[in-house]
Amino acid sequence: MRGGFRWGAELAGLSLREFLHELRSRRVPLNYDLEELEKDMKTMMTLIEGGRG
Repeated sequence: MRGGFRWGAELAGLSLREFLHELRSRRVPLNYDLEELEKDMKTMMTLIEGGRG
């Protein structure tokens, strides 16, 4: 799962340490399963792309 966190950190423009700190500060559970993570990443990408248009 750590690879998923690295990918998320890269998308967010943060180091892995900063990304994990941000997740904890927002009380995001770190025990996501892959399906939940993929769903959330799709939502995030949709929001990002929608903001560009």
